[in-house]
Amino acid sequence: MTRISLYIFQCNYNSLNFYNIKIIMKTNITITSQVCKSRMVMGLVSSISVFLFLSFLSCHSTSEPSNNSSTISIIPFEEAKTMLHADIVERQEFVLLSTAQNALFSRIDKLLAMNDQFYLFDHLSKAGILVFDRAGNFIRSIGEIGEGPQQLKYIDDFQVLANGDVLLLDKIQKQIITYDSTGQFKEKVFIPINSGGFAKKEENWFLSINFDHQNPDLVNNEKFGVFNQNFEPDSLYFSYPKDARNANVYYNSGIVSIGLGSIVYHRPPNDTLAIFNEEGKLIDRILIDFGSYRLPDEVVFDFQKIEEFQQKEQAFRYLQTPILPIKNNLFGLISGTDRTFWTFVINRHDKELYVQEIDFNDFHLRELIIPSANLDNRAIVSLIDPVIFRQDSKPEAYPLDVQNHLKREGTVLLLQFLKP
Repeated sequence: MTRISLYIFQCNYNSLNFYNIKIIMKTNITITSQVCKSRMVMGLVSSISVFLFLSFLSCHSTSEPSNNSSTISIIPFEEAKTMLHADIVERQEFVLLSTAQNALFSRIDKLLAMNDQFYLFDHLSKAGILVFDRAGNFIRSIGEIGEGPQQLKYIDDFQVLANGDVLLLDKIQKQIITYDSTGQFKEKVFIPINSGGFAKKEENWFLSINFDHQNPDLVNNEKFGVFNQNFEPDSLYFSYPKDARNANVYYNSGIVSIGLGSIVYHRPPNDTLAIFNEEGKLIDRILIDFGSYRLPDEVVFDFQKIEEFQQKEQAFRYLQTPILPIKNNLFGLISGTDRTFWTFVINRHDKELYVQEIDFNDFHLRELIIPSANLDNRAIVSLIDPVIFRQDSKPEAYPLDVQNHLKREGTVLLLQFLKP
């Protein structure tokens, strides 16, 4: 059996979704896969497995100066406490996703859990968003890629509203198409800026703004904005550094994640998170201080230089994606240039940081918290596919039906319900 070392040498992030992940295996076989979020970020060689296991491995960015005054809570990484899985997780459930022909996918680039359903996006498929029920049965696909008036050229991001509406972003066409819960077309709206990620709450749109092709009549080099129903800017945040060279082919605008009553914006591999309320007010900013291990600005500006820094004796740390808000916590991943990885949780009330290091030579996914989706603000959803299952150090610890489903090349969602 070939064991994947999961050594990440390069990850180019385009808008919200596209990655090139290069993985070096211990057998000296090189696998390269084009990945679309997240982002998600929710592990992908044969599917999302590797991608989601590293949870949308971080991609290039610029630094995060703000043109808006807001207190920043600084949390030193060296003072982080050990995250104990048993202290966080109350119980676990498994969802075996259907393997019916119309439910098949190559990878998962974004995963959402809403309205007692799971919504999966695979950018290699033209089926749009695949919808599964709570038991893993395939329900329908929503949105299609094509040339028709009610079709999209491409899907860059999607969100699901409480009423079941599914909103799909096509940044090339600068439009968001809405479908109802049954997959019927409702409306198409055009947005006046080039956006790579979005959220919709009440009367507000939250848009991450791409570096290129900005609308100078509305924005002035900002990364993130809150817009009203007519896409008029209410407030703009976090300017791109004007002296930073845009050296990357894939240049992302950042990730927008939704929690209960909050929206989180993060632009990896930056070390700062921004939290907004549903009315669009910036309520908190959190910086994980890596001290002397902080990734140098030249790499933050141009993540393609990460290979060079991986050869250095000095190790550097940086945040990955996605940042998942659940209850009063923020879950995410931290990576190191020495190929070390941690999963982390921040308590938003007391600003305590807890971390758990991942040992890829000896891991059991049921003992890790890999944040991929938020289920009802009660549980973290992680993905297990056959590739990851074959690397798991305790395959016998899974229920027999889960083992058999994975051995038959099926995909399983792991639901980890958090303690109160």
